[in-house]
Amino acid sequence: MFHAKTLATAGLMAALMTGTAHAALTADQIWAGWQESAATAGLSLVAESKTTDGDVTTLTGITIKEAVSSGLDIEGSIAEITMTNGADGAVTIAFAPAFTVPLPFGTEEGTFTVTHDNMTLTAREADGGTAYDYTGNSLTIATDFAYQADALDGSGPQDASVDATFSFVNPVGTYTDMPGTNRKINIVHASDSLDYTMVKVDPTMGTNTDQDGSLSDVKLTYAMTLPGSLRISEIESGADFSRALTEGLTIGLQMSQGVTEQTIKAEDMFLSYEAKLSYQPGSGSFAIDKTGGRIEATNGAMVADITSPSFPFPALHMEMSGLAMDFRMPLTGTDAVPFRYMIKLNDLTVNEEAWAVVDPGTVLPRDPATIALDLTGMAAMDLGAVMDSSETGGAPNPLPSIETLDIADLKLAVAGALMTGTGAFTFDNATGTPMPRGAADVSLTGGNALIDGLVAIGVLPEEQAASARMMMSMFMTPGADADTMTSKIEARDDGGIYVNGQRVQ
Repeated sequence: MFHAKTLATAGLMAALMTGTAHAALTADQIWAGWQESAATAGLSLVAESKTTDGDVTTLTGITIKEAVSSGLDIEGSIAEITMTNGADGAVTIAFAPAFTVPLPFGTEEGTFTVTHDNMTLTAREADGGTAYDYTGNSLTIATDFAYQADALDGSGPQDASVDATFSFVNPVGTYTDMPGTNRKINIVHASDSLDYTMVKVDPTMGTNTDQDGSLSDVKLTYAMTLPGSLRISEIESGADFSRALTEGLTIGLQMSQGVTEQTIKAEDMFLSYEAKLSYQPGSGSFAIDKTGGRIEATNGAMVADITSPSFPFPALHMEMSGLAMDFRMPLTGTDAVPFRYMIKLNDLTVNEEAWAVVDPGTVLPRDPATIALDLTGMAAMDLGAVMDSSETGGAPNPLPSIETLDIADLKLAVAGALMTGTGAFTFDNATGTPMPRGAADVSLTGGNALIDGLVAIGVLPEEQAASARMMMSMFMTPGADADTMTSKIEARDDGGIYVNGQRVQ
């Protein structure tokens, strides 16, 4: 079910950092602005008492909860907030060292707890809006969620839980809130590190997972535009989400980090293991607006060491020189927009002890493996219609459609064999079923040598190898060099699919 009000939950802190700006801010103005912003998000913000002594205003017993219940029963409390008016027109704000927001969902229970060490917040006027500068020794967010899940062994519902803690070390940043027809919220954040732990108990798969990690030199920027025509609390369906995007909702997130260290310990009935992973610096981004959505990430070299009582060798050691991904997709409307699906894993290697289990005689080359797929094109999809149809069980209206598909890159290199491909297709959607037109070229180098090697080490039976060679001869033709083969796959105007000129469908 599409609970867009979860956005309101995630925005509890944001609601406390907004309001109308003035040339010289006062505590009263900030408090009134917070209450107005909470109301915009469908929440109520109330203090048991509010006292002022000179330049210092003290709020105690602050509660924030839904103004109208949606069944989530979100309610949080902060013991005390003090606001000090400055001579420069800024206001210094200090929070209680911890506060918790209960998050019950029916019979399920959860909490969202924020703690900090020496965090200070200063509000100031900035170009007609409000800017909040913050700094501190640490900021920690802890989530505890308990629920019931059906056990894999058929014994019925069992206790399940996810407990996670995220701690920013020496955080510093600025939050800005710019009013207008479309309200703009921005965050620029940096911290020496982001340390986390996560413990998960999942009877569905009989799994207990305990992991922790540390990301160094974290930098983050966040930007959101909220259309003045609606409130976040009003987004209750996929159609509402599509309308919000059409009317100006945008969300953008960019993040980079330095070296990352991670450990994982997992116990379950299928595979128990312990892993230690290390990643070189990387970056990522996420964005949505009415033109579409995008997720992009790049990462440097990765090293992983994994041990398991199920392994027939002491440890699995893997290395990879880099990882990249870029996913772009349409989100609203019926007009086609560019899309992309790209993923690349470069130079993946495993240690000789792992290789020796299947190939002790070193028959197969130990060349690094690479996987690359880059698909681009034009397509249309109304994500809101797809989301709503998933709840009703009906077909999306309008249906997603694809107009063009280009295979910009296809590469699979493993154990001395290399397959590559490129292609371009257009699609006729007049009948409701996309009909392709176009062609793709595929080449394979070292395929026969790989089959011979797999037979030699006993992984592939000879009869299956013979079938594989027969299929290759049917759909590919010999190339100019030894152990090379090529294939042209065509979708023609007559509706047929042809391979090397022969119709196969």
